[in-house]
Amino acid sequence: MIDISRFVDVDSVQVIKKDGIEVIPIIEGKITFVLNNDYGICRLRIFSNGESSDKDIFFIKKIREKIKFTFKGEGDVYIAGSFTNWNKVKMDKKDNYFEKEFEISEGRHQYKFVVNGKWIEDPENTLKTDDGYGGKNSVIEIKRKREKIIDISKNEYRFLKEPEKVFVLVNDTIIHDFEIKDKILRLKNFDKGFLRIISFYKDHSFGYFSREIPNNEIKGGMMYFAMIDRFYDGNKKNTRKVKDKEVYYLCNFMGGDIEGIIKKLREGYFDSLGITCLWISPVYKQPDIAFKDYLPPNRKFTGYHGYWPLDLWSVDERFGDMEKLKELVKESHKRNIKVFLDLVFNHIHKDSKLFKEKKEWFTPLYLLDGKMNIRLFDEYPFTTWFDEFLPSFDFSNKEVIDYLVDNAIFWFRETDADGARLDALKHIPHDFWIELRKRLRKEFPDKWIYLIGETISSREYISEWISPKEVDGQFDFPLYWILRDVLAGKKEASVLLEEIEKSYEFFDYGLWIPFFGNHDFSRISSYINGDITGDEKKIGFENPPKEVSSKTYKILRLAFALLYTQSGLPVIYYGDEIGLSGAGDPDNRRMMKFDNLNDNERKLLETIKELKEMRSKSEALRYGSFISIYSDKGCIIYLKKYYDEMFIIGINLQEEDKELELTSEYFHNIKIRIPSLNFIIKRI
Repeated sequence: MIDISRFVDVDSVQVIKKDGIEVIPIIEGKITFVLNNDYGICRLRIFSNGESSDKDIFFIKKIREKIKFTFKGEGDVYIAGSFTNWNKVKMDKKDNYFEKEFEISEGRHQYKFVVNGKWIEDPENTLKTDDGYGGKNSVIEIKRKREKIIDISKNEYRFLKEPEKVFVLVNDTIIHDFEIKDKILRLKNFDKGFLRIISFYKDHSFGYFSREIPNNEIKGGMMYFAMIDRFYDGNKKNTRKVKDKEVYYLCNFMGGDIEGIIKKLREGYFDSLGITCLWISPVYKQPDIAFKDYLPPNRKFTGYHGYWPLDLWSVDERFGDMEKLKELVKESHKRNIKVFLDLVFNHIHKDSKLFKEKKEWFTPLYLLDGKMNIRLFDEYPFTTWFDEFLPSFDFSNKEVIDYLVDNAIFWFRETDADGARLDALKHIPHDFWIELRKRLRKEFPDKWIYLIGETISSREYISEWISPKEVDGQFDFPLYWILRDVLAGKKEASVLLEEIEKSYEFFDYGLWIPFFGNHDFSRISSYINGDITGDEKKIGFENPPKEVSSKTYKILRLAFALLYTQSGLPVIYYGDEIGLSGAGDPDNRRMMKFDNLNDNERKLLETIKELKEMRSKSEALRYGSFISIYSDKGCIIYLKKYYDEMFIIGINLQEEDKELELTSEYFHNIKIRIPSLNFIIKRI
């Protein structure tokens, strides 16, 4: 079943054409499709707001495989997983083990054994994922065999074996203006847009190729996140700390402001890194006093970060004012840099005038059983408070939605900003984001406002918000967890290559946002350096990491080589470009350093500037397909290919040189040498 209304506003839908598929009538915007074969296609005419548009929807039938699970041991043994709806199923006792067979559909499935009442992961399966409760679920993946389709030019594509059936779509419309001869598909008239080629073969395998010819202003760029208070102090007159002896210095205001960012813009700092999008932390007015964290040991913090709005309509004078914010946007636009605000819609500060006057607009602090509804993110994701002083908006109230959408429009209209990073996206219902997108389209008909979300979860869950009716893209946290573990030597490099492939596949249609630095977690430099060995927040207060080793700086060079050779919109967290160290919040938010850089910091920054030059001159690095070539425990090699432009990238995390002779469908007998703790980026 597909919910058409999730993607577009739907008044009515008409089935124009169908092939290999049965269509069950529409109910509340939802259509059920039943496939007769391995694939099917249906053309729908969607009527919306007095207009109509045609959309071709393509379906590939999921395969099913019989999988036998075994467990060696004794006792009362059950299995439970996504394929049993997490209901426990008793396993069959054999001689010295237990087994159970299931027919499971294509996809990624999680499971656990339940042994004598205790839920445990499969000890024989190394593929695991976080279970959300501090433990691990075992994972099994079932995939249909997938064949490669190789791009030769914009109008020529090569199949590796003879296809039985081929479909070509451009911008969600099937086209027939092509021919296939000698396993080469030739398009007659393709210039730009989102191209997809799907091929089917007699052995039930399939091929898939997608390419968006650059007509998107943001994909292929680089984003930089500057936390205003920690970036640069451009005006000493507006620096004002909260006077409270209980406040640790990093929990207080440190003086960074909008003028400081403007100064660095004018000096060309962001240009030198190849930045095309500048994301700044929230600018809202913040409280003038400190508040205790709900969680032990109840330390005091201030609103230096901007995420405790006291007034959703004004700029905190410690950051600057509305005129300076407008100036920042203008200066950025002069340099072809787009500006992303950080918008907070989930909550407001309890001392705000709005909370005092409109308490019915907020969810109750106490549950019916008397328990405080604070940080109960799994049980009550849409109503829980982040802290005792941060009441959450009640999005079941239409007045709340209208008020906050009006607020978003105010900021975009006043500042001319290009987009927003959306705080705590998964804690706000879809209805709000749908209304926000709808109103933005209406208020800014000649300008697309980019919306990117923050959702710390699985790719499946993250993707629920990505659609033309909600957000453009989300930060790739699943890749982040793997990437930092591989860089720190906690996981083998081959796992990273697999995860990057998954991301390219998963974010095929939306905006992919890879990163390795984030303001809520320890600095990547300290994580690689082995300084984060327990409670990261506690470490930040009691034993903050010092400057990292030269070896860590070499690995940081590899991390940036990886980042600058990815498509989508990679993000740099301020300070990572010089290897700034730090444990958990707020230690990961130290003041940025621009002067008196040491040799390691300077060399890393120079490497990034060199990577910027490569990226800016290469469509393959910015937009190209990602193709895995080789991986082992400490080395990965991949291609970035954009028609006749092709780069081979090698990342060697080992302390010995890597020499290989490689052959693939894309090249023959290439000799590669990657020095220890180094990388290569070479056009072939």
